[in-house]
Amino acid sequence: EVCFHVTLMASLFEQYEASATSSSFRVASSLQKKYTDTRPPDDSIASSGFIDTRKGDDTPIFKRRQIDFKPRQLVGQVVVANGQLVLAYANKNVVLRLDMETTREEELVIGKKADDIIHKLFLDPTGRHIVVSMESQENYYASRDLSKFKALNKAKGTVIDSIAWNKTRPEEQSTKEILIGSSKGVIFETQIKPEEGSFLREAEMLKEWRQLYVLNREEPEPVTGLRFEQFPHSPVGEKKYFIMATTYSRMYQFIGFVTSQEAPIFQWLFSYYETEPAGFTELPLNPGFRPTGELFFFYPKGKLLPNAFAWLTGPGVYYGSLEFRNQSTTEPVALNHRLLPYQKRALSEQSTRSVGRDADVPAVSVVLTEFHVLVAYNDRLQAVCILNDEPVHDEFFDTRRFGLLRGLCVDQMKGNILAFSDKAIFKYRVNNESRDVWRMYLQKGDYNRAKQYCRDNDAHLDQVETAHAQHLFDEKKYEDSAALFAKTQKSFEEVVLKFIGINQQEPLKTYLIKKLDNLKPQDKTQLTMITSWLMEIYLNQLGSLEDEGSLRERELQMMRDEFRDFLKRPRVAACLDENKHVAYELLSSHGDVEDLVFFAQEMQDYERVINHYLQQQNYNQALDALTRQKDVELYYKFSPVLIQHVPREMVNAWITMRRQLDPKRLIPALVQYEQTGDVIPRQNEALRYLIFCVEQLSNTDEAIHNYILSLYAKAEDEVALLRFINSSTQQAGAGPHFDTKYALRLCAEHGKRKACVQLYASMDLFEEAVQLALEVGVVAWCSLSLCCCRQVLVVTTFSVFMF
Repeated sequence: EVCFHVTLMASLFEQYEASATSSSFRVASSLQKKYTDTRPPDDSIASSGFIDTRKGDDTPIFKRRQIDFKPRQLVGQVVVANGQLVLAYANKNVVLRLDMETTREEELVIGKKADDIIHKLFLDPTGRHIVVSMESQENYYASRDLSKFKALNKAKGTVIDSIAWNKTRPEEQSTKEILIGSSKGVIFETQIKPEEGSFLREAEMLKEWRQLYVLNREEPEPVTGLRFEQFPHSPVGEKKYFIMATTYSRMYQFIGFVTSQEAPIFQWLFSYYETEPAGFTELPLNPGFRPTGELFFFYPKGKLLPNAFAWLTGPGVYYGSLEFRNQSTTEPVALNHRLLPYQKRALSEQSTRSVGRDADVPAVSVVLTEFHVLVAYNDRLQAVCILNDEPVHDEFFDTRRFGLLRGLCVDQMKGNILAFSDKAIFKYRVNNESRDVWRMYLQKGDYNRAKQYCRDNDAHLDQVETAHAQHLFDEKKYEDSAALFAKTQKSFEEVVLKFIGINQQEPLKTYLIKKLDNLKPQDKTQLTMITSWLMEIYLNQLGSLEDEGSLRERELQMMRDEFRDFLKRPRVAACLDENKHVAYELLSSHGDVEDLVFFAQEMQDYERVINHYLQQQNYNQALDALTRQKDVELYYKFSPVLIQHVPREMVNAWITMRRQLDPKRLIPALVQYEQTGDVIPRQNEALRYLIFCVEQLSNTDEAIHNYILSLYAKAEDEVALLRFINSSTQQAGAGPHFDTKYALRLCAEHGKRKACVQLYASMDLFEEAVQLALEVGVVAWCSLSLCCCRQVLVVTTFSVFMF
């Protein structure tokens, strides 16, 4: 038995692989046109199918293009928002405003002191409001429609290092409530709202300049980054906010409610932290250089809330996720944060000459995308994937041509990333940055996310699912592993041997069923092989359960129901319909008669079903099977047997079929029924059917009428016979439909002399009719019809005259 099983498996494997190979080449040729990845797949997760694993996009993820704009002087700072670019010249008090769509330029001079230098430049996300902080501690404001900066007198004496713009209710003429971070670690709230005539009274532009909080009173540091976001689904009448503030070495998080609409609205929120100091994350400063402490929020496309942050610190880029749930004031919004150390790299030749071979160039700016951190150094731009901390882009700048790289900025509304140096501005286009994300999630074991980023690439998806299936197998989750293996191009032989090796029938069955569902209709060889194998597994399981008797009766019934559901599957039924002999041989070899009958019924092989019931002498079920099918030939075949055992039910079935049956072809069954014994007419089911054919179906076949007459002739009572002959001979326009000579002979043989008189008369043999009538007597004579009497009188008169 073991040898046979091994031989069978080997044969099945060979059939499957041979069939799979031919169809796989077709798959490979079609997929080869779709995917063009030149890198080989990971050996640890490669499948053995024929899906083309070539990748297709060798375009750099971050592609640089210089903007067609040449600054008149060295660039100090650049900000951009909603297509509006604002540039501050280095060591100057001049700002250039550029509309990137219309390329319209406008230079604005700030203040009256020519030697004053711009400290920092700010632009709100809508591109409407510009704030400039000077080294002289003067601060200025301009809107998109104004060509002149106006002083913010209330902010005089404060050097602004950061602004948290209000994105919840943008207005054309007002910034609404905003937060401002100073160089001394102080957070202010204010609102810039120019009113009619306010440019003549500049103090009225700045509303409610109010100090709210001081970061690290002991060792103040500039507030290098400041952002606030409103929680979604805040309670009615309240608004919940999250505020993040950064310095060179610390990151603070604040959470609280705003209940008042009157400024300063954030005062109550910060008042909580006067008694309960805000928690913070602290990182050491790099003794070699002081970081910018820049804070960046990443907003997914089409989303109002950020989902990640990046903070430029001394040791590296500190980044993490932002999750807005129902956090309390002590629970963080920034989660999963970690430090990405600055990457070690070789300096460019120019940088080596300028800073020395052993020196490192500090990072000057950071931008976060969905999967990458872009870090700007004075001489290059580097992109690092946040999923595996590996650099994917490292680009040196020609510092002699463009000067030193000074920073990065992002237009959140347009989705543009800009890099600016002393002498040029560049735009970076992000090209399908998620192209390798699937592979990184796969390496991390995050299979669900890896599948999301396969982007309809069948080759990548196959690698992910194969690795996931193997992982589930190693975790002993065999059912899930089998279902997933069936979706991959993993070698059929290799997978089934895995489950056979651990003696797991259910996972093997699951794998085969799923594999069967995934096959195409043209893969007929594979369909037949897997279907046969599954039937073998089911029958073995049923046999094992039957051997245990009543102990596992419920499991046996459940297994039988499952097997029958399997046989009912459209794909299985279609396959077995073309290979009935295979199924019958399997069922017969296991002695499973019950399921053999069920299968025959599913295949509508009613002849086999009826034969089975007849062998079991179960005539009622045989008749039931006969009546549930539509092949009339089976009625002619099995009626001779069934009418002997269930005559009434058989005749009822005939009557139900009405004109679909040919009564002449049922005569052999009727003859066989008649020979089973003497039956009086009112109990003769054959006669009931024949009379139905004549009276209800108007049957005129001579054979049917002859047979009816023969049955009546054999009966003791002659009344029914006389009535039948009389009704047949008196039909208007037609004679009897039986053979009168045959009827006369038959009636004479059975001594039905009265009937003979009627037959002689119907044949116009009046002399014989009269003679026989005289022999029979008056009763027989009176039974003649009036028509017959008239003819007899004529004959009698003629006889007397001749005498």
